[in-house]
Order: sequence, then C-alpha cells, then structure tokens
Amino acid sequence: MSAPRHQPSDEPVYRESAPVVRVSALRGGHCRLRLGAPSIAASIRPGQFVNVGPPGDSTLLRRPFGVYQTLDRTDIELLFKVVGKGTAALAEVSPGDELDIIGPLGNGFDLSEDFAETAVLVAGGFGVAPLYALAQALREKGSQTYLFVGTEEDVPVETSDSSMQLSFVDPDVKITLTDFEELGAVARVASMRHRPGFFHGLASELLERFLHHAGSGCNARVYACGPWAMLKRTAGIAAEYNLTCEVLLEERMGCGIGACMSCAVRLKGENGEPVYARACVEGPVFDAAIVDWDAK
Repeated sequence: MSAPRHQPSDEPVYRESAPVVRVSALRGGHCRLRLGAPSIAASIRPGQFVNVGPPGDSTLLRRPFGVYQTLDRTDIELLFKVVGKGTAALAEVSPGDELDIIGPLGNGFDLSEDFAETAVLVAGGFGVAPLYALAQALREKGSQTYLFVGTEEDVPVETSDSSMQLSFVDPDVKITLTDFEELGAVARVASMRHRPGFFHGLASELLERFLHHAGSGCNARVYACGPWAMLKRTAGIAAEYNLTCEVLLEERMGCGIGACMSCAVRLKGENGEPVYARACVEGPVFDAAIVDWDAK
C-alpha cells in the first residue's frame, strides 16, 4: 500500500554499494544503466526514485533518477540523458564498477485503490523514463494502458512501427515504443515537427483526442510526467473529463532527502491558502487537483 498522499513515506530506505551490471549508450546522448541493488529492487514502487553518487569526484552531488524497471527483483535499470559532469561520469562507468546509491525515496504513484479499466500515461520528452515501471504494474492490475509521448528530440527508448491502427489518429501515425507495446500498451509519439510516423502536435492533444473518442463513460485514470506546461495542460484536460490525474513533478533536487528545500512545490491548501511540499519527500508524485499550476 502506498503512503498517505503528500505525507513523508514511512517505508525503509536502503544504502547500497551497487555493482554496474550493464551500461549502454543510446542515441541522443541517452544512457541505460543496470545496477545490482537487491534491497532497493525488492521494495521500490513506480514513481519513487534513487539517489546515485557519481563515481570519482566526491564534490559532486548525488543525482536523482526514477527507476525505469526492476529485473529479477535484484537489479534496477536507470534511463538518463547526459547533461552535465555528473551524468557524464555515470555514462562512463564499466561493468563491475560500484556506485553508492540510496533508495527508494519519495512517494510513488498510488496503486492501492481500485484500478481503472483504462490507464492513460502522458509523457513529455524524458518524462517517459519513470513510466515504464508504472505500465508494468498497471498491466498486472488488468488495466488497458495507453501512452502518449511528446518529444522534439530522439526518443530515449527503442521505437518501431505499430501494426495497430487507432481510430482517433490518422493511419500513418504509427511510431510506437517497443518496450511498452511488448507489455500490451498502446503507444504513440507526438512532435511539433513533421516527422514520418509521428503525430503532428502535442502529447496532450493525443490525450484529448483519445478521451473525446472514448466518450463521457470512459472509466480512465491519467498519469503524467514531463515539463510543467505539459503537466498543467494534461491536468486541465483530465479535470474537464472529471478524471483522477496523478503527476510526477520533475523538480530540481539538491539533497533528495528533504533537508535543503530546493524542490518545494506550491499546493492548494484546504483553506485556500497555499501550502508547500517537498517533491523529494512528499512527492515526486502528486494529485494534479491540488497542485497550484499558476505557481510558475
């Protein structure tokens, strides 16, 4: 059972010296990193994250990463993009190297309630990384899962052409994410550039089209991760259809354990006054209905 919404998790946190099992360079400067971390792998829930100490330079802060998937309940796999000195160092590790990691941290997606017949996942760019573990959990619960991703860059996971035709998009919109489709999820990728096989537009537009086609009787739940503007629009669409929506906020984190307050998020308090929560402790997943979307 997940922790109470927006309260610090009381679940155990582990510190492990995790051996590198595999590291793979992907297109667009992305990297896939598999680590042996049995305590974390056995207890982490979709939406939670780990804090990883970069190798070598002890002056670098730990880096927070959502877990892409767990394997054999002993390993975790991270998906990240090289954007600075810390992530560059992580991309250069070799099998057998060990990394100091802490986790699981934060609160993940709420999977304790009765699940919806349909789950719609919306991702902006690299926001797709923490949604694969969620898609796995939803499949186990029996939800039919849809994934809509918006990106102008290289997709950070393998893509292919789907053989499934969808009624709410043109038949030439067929690019899917292979990992997700192998789970039984329906996935499509959107771009504001004209790209063969992509939906021309935003991921939130795919969500709108899907819900409009499904009609008012659609029993769906929406989950999203990505840039603030995309999350705000996704939350608004979900509200229009009176659907529950959970968002994983990509806030910049310093310590990752709630001490530095650099990841504070403004929420709507019960009395109308703003309240603040730490994305690394009370989040990073929040009910979209209580996020103050005008805070940025």
